[in-house]
Amino acid sequence: MLRYIYTKYSKRHLSKWTVLIFDVINTMFMFVCAFIIRHNFSSLGIWEYPLLKYTLNVGVLALLIFYLNKSYVGIIRRTSVHDLVKVFWSCFIVSFVLFLLVVLGTRYQIDIARMGRIPLGVIAIHFLLNFFVLSFGRIFVKIIYESVRYDKQKHENVLIYGAGETGQLTMVSLKNNPNVNFHIMGFVDVHHAKVGKTIAGVNVFELEDIDKEFILKNKLEEIIVASNEISHKKLQELTDFFLSHGVIVKRVPPLDKWLNGELDLRQIKKINIEDLLNRNTIQLDDVNVKKDIRHKRILVTGAAGSIGSEIVKQVLQFHPKEVLLVDQSETGLYDLLNDLKPLNRDEVEVKSRLIDISNFQVLERAFEEFKPDIVYHAAAYKHVPLMEANPLEALRVNVFGTVNLTQLSLKNGVEKFVMVSTDKAVNPTNIMGASKRMAEIYTQTNNSLNRTKFITTRFGNVLGSNGSVIPLFKKQIEQGGPLTVTHRDITRYFMTIPEACQLVLEAGAMGNGGEVYVFDMGESVKIYNLAQRMIRLSGYELDEIDIKITGLRPGEKLYEELLAAEEDAIATYHPRIMIGKVREYGLEDIESKISRLRIVFNGGDIYENVALLKSYIPEYHSENSPFEELDNVIENKKA
Repeated sequence: MLRYIYTKYSKRHLSKWTVLIFDVINTMFMFVCAFIIRHNFSSLGIWEYPLLKYTLNVGVLALLIFYLNKSYVGIIRRTSVHDLVKVFWSCFIVSFVLFLLVVLGTRYQIDIARMGRIPLGVIAIHFLLNFFVLSFGRIFVKIIYESVRYDKQKHENVLIYGAGETGQLTMVSLKNNPNVNFHIMGFVDVHHAKVGKTIAGVNVFELEDIDKEFILKNKLEEIIVASNEISHKKLQELTDFFLSHGVIVKRVPPLDKWLNGELDLRQIKKINIEDLLNRNTIQLDDVNVKKDIRHKRILVTGAAGSIGSEIVKQVLQFHPKEVLLVDQSETGLYDLLNDLKPLNRDEVEVKSRLIDISNFQVLERAFEEFKPDIVYHAAAYKHVPLMEANPLEALRVNVFGTVNLTQLSLKNGVEKFVMVSTDKAVNPTNIMGASKRMAEIYTQTNNSLNRTKFITTRFGNVLGSNGSVIPLFKKQIEQGGPLTVTHRDITRYFMTIPEACQLVLEAGAMGNGGEVYVFDMGESVKIYNLAQRMIRLSGYELDEIDIKITGLRPGEKLYEELLAAEEDAIATYHPRIMIGKVREYGLEDIESKISRLRIVFNGGDIYENVALLKSYIPEYHSENSPFEELDNVIENKKA
């Protein structure tokens, strides 16, 4: 019977006017009951009062109070503490008004509608009865609805990590979900004062209580992390444990991200790989960056790339005068321009130019036309194995393209030139890293001319960038594997694209010229462990998708560095940004080397170009590369 009623009426809600009429009738009936209780269930003495008149007057009074206090508007099946508080105050005000009428009637002989003869005991009993019945009725309907719904609907067994305010609000949101019935198995909390107690009838466990036996016995399906205090290390351990037992791990966003102060269940997302990296939230000095960018003409090279496009999006938030997008990718620029339309709320003028930065003449026309105040240089070839196979292209774009931009910035009076470099420029083992190190040296040396502030930013891999390992693993998982890892012990630093670009803007704003800024990348991540986590996060067991060790690629090394052995770091006011003390070079010497490198480049001999670059950068030693033989030649000459 109950299932039939649920199936037929579960999508409907009781009219608020029906609830109001029911509450008024109940109030009148409870008033009669209060009279009967007051007179010890005896009719003697009751009839000396105009009970019918009293009851009708109480009904009118209740109708007025309930209507004004809106105690009838809540959805009965969703009754909350807030609804019960409204019912309490409505019942209290009705009783209080009756009390005033009695006092006035007895003390001041102002017997309004002859209500002054009501015994005070009746009023007290009526208040208690009325509040109890109205509250119990609502709770009873909710209990019946929930029990039938639990029986009828699909339900999921869930644990909530964190028994604080966020965890409790998460529980309420889950229980109020009309589509899926979440069975809250309990809270998990690290505070011993809460462990062993209950919250709204739900047990609070400590993490040690949740073992394999608990998971199997309770058929646990999900754990939702609803704590902002959990460390990245603890989150990694918790995720690894639950994923290994087939339990889905999800996370609640911080309170300030909730929609209109309420948690939307769509915001509870599965833990992703970015959540498990040792990254803390970056606090950007908006005032400093805004002061640096506001009303300036900004030129961004490599604007269609992962880093360049994010720099553009963030720059637009700080009200520049104009932005010029420079890239050689037609499709990339077209897509970026479309992406920027909804973001460009201030309607900043955005221009674009299809330019290969190694083409000096075309680049020169763009500088003369646009006259930039700040240049963010993110254009570069960055894929190590590809550049190892095409070293002349790495030199053409990464070195000579940067030389072109540097010279044009000096010529056109650019205030700041911020170069995006890489950790692969530190003790380079490949042509890509060596070419970026040469570019660093050139820009840093030209800072001595005091016409343009040249600033270099150096960081590691960015999550989600074109060609990075995360998108590759996701694609390989979608295809059923295997995931390809070059070496079981290989490690890398990781940073999200937005935070990397935030630090680029921050470093650019704080720079006085000549600095090589190094970003705190957190702890390095073992790529093999990363692959395992991504398999489990995708809902697979480790034996379902293979991880294949393919061997180190040309130019690849096991671990990256942000500073060379002879380089130190100086702290800045930003805890995530340091200044690397790098070797300094003379301007004439560098100009001479670039001229010689350009002559050799035009000759087209690959080995001669790489050998010359190695002579300029003594710390450049090739690994897993055909150019290792050049290192042997150099070592023999030294000997």
